[in-house]
Amino acid sequence: TGTAIEKGAMVVVTAERWGIHLSCTRTAWLMDPGQDWRGRFEACRRVEAAMMRAARPGATLGDALRKGIEAYAREGFPKEWELHHQGGLAGYAPREVFARPGDFTEVAAGQLHAWNPTIRGAKSEDSFLVGEDGPEVVTVDPTWPSETVAAPGGSLERPAAVVL
Repeated sequence: TGTAIEKGAMVVVTAERWGIHLSCTRTAWLMDPGQDWRGRFEACRRVEAAMMRAARPGATLGDALRKGIEAYAREGFPKEWELHHQGGLAGYAPREVFARPGDFTEVAAGQLHAWNPTIRGAKSEDSFLVGEDGPEVVTVDPTWPSETVAAPGGSLERPAAVVL
């Protein structure tokens, strides 16, 4: 659009090449977004990290989503997960299977996943391959700042929000 960016932008991208879809979200601000937004963004990153760690071989999409729902509650946003799909199995579509509570879709090594927790104007999202030793993020941009985010099962590097 021709609309000027006034405060900041959340760029949400799903790209397809050779039939494979990858999704990621990045946020940049032209001003300090404030502590309230920063708190929601940090919570999203911790929820996403929990789901990424839980999406491991032998688990189900329902297991990973449950860990995300538990993380939302720990962060103080117990119902926020109900307001937007949380992601799931990706690949030949942006999401081949959307995770739902009780979903028995098995997680296997080599699958492509993308989880995307949101909390009122904040979002965290990357595509990753499920690995035996943890997630391998495939939408990393080495020029975009990242930070270590703690999660059950181990910390992960997650993209930071940038203030320009």
